[in-house]
Amino acid sequence: MNSKEIGNLYGFSREKARRLLHKFRVPTRGGRRTQNKTPNYTEEEKKLIALGIDFEGCISIGWFSKKSLQCFVVLASTDEKLMQKWLDLVRVGNIHCIIHNSQLNPRWKDAYSWRMTARQSVLHFLKQIEPYLVAKKQQAKLVIKALEGNISKALAKQRIHELNRKGPPT
Repeated sequence: MNSKEIGNLYGFSREKARRLLHKFRVPTRGGRRTQNKTPNYTEEEKKLIALGIDFEGCISIGWFSKKSLQCFVVLASTDEKLMQKWLDLVRVGNIHCIIHNSQLNPRWKDAYSWRMTARQSVLHFLKQIEPYLVAKKQQAKLVIKALEGNISKALAKQRIHELNRKGPPT
């Protein structure tokens, strides 16, 4: 149930329902969890997944609780049905709802973010789709090398940051 439905049910505005849910830390549409183990995909599924990651995804390394670097794969959209189809396709990871404050900008929609962070899941997932990636191929190779211990995560993070930099290569 989302904040609009809860607001309608109890006679609140959507914004008031959002604030109450946030105040009492009630999850809404977030944290849909699937199995932890990455499945083996068919060739068709690998191509579709790689296409999704190339267009709307992110393969990177970031700080986890300011103590350690963590490799992750993310895909985001404002279309909840599309994200549910994505989760049905990949069968691993989590979807979280990011509720935006419509008072700041009434055109903003809620966003949905699929994320995979488990070390072995990320490694197995990227090894399967890496041959089909185009735009994110170098990032995938760096994360695979970092997870296998061939290069440090800090060096891989730096190189990924350089690959993601906008503008002409330096």
